[in-house]
Amino acid sequence: MKPAVYKILDVRRGDTWGPVTVTLPDLTTLGGPASLNSPVEVVAGLRPNTDSQVFVPFEVDVTNPSLRTLTISITAANTRNLPSESVWDLEVRDGAGWVKTLMEGPVLVSPDITRE
Repeated sequence: MKPAVYKILDVRRGDTWGPVTVTLPDLTTLGGPASLNSPVEVVAGLRPNTDSQVFVPFEVDVTNPSLRTLTISITAANTRNLPSESVWDLEVRDGAGWVKTLMEGPVLVSPDITRE
């Protein structure tokens, strides 16, 4: 299964982005865990480009592990220095070494006019 493409087009530099609610597919059909209960980890973040060493993490809050529902957001501090274009993805990792990227896409960032 290829990752779902989700374009994040509404980030404003210096502002909090999200939260956005996401429901993940049935991971067992991909060879993964039945739920998002520990030791399963959901990680999301962005980079200016796929080769960049810079990594900006998303806040990920699993709201219902059994239904695979979570929210993702980016803090204002983490959007403050973003370039105008980036790329992002979200992956699930279980404790046994299974890793699957489920979402990815471009990120467009608008400049912040009112700032410190």
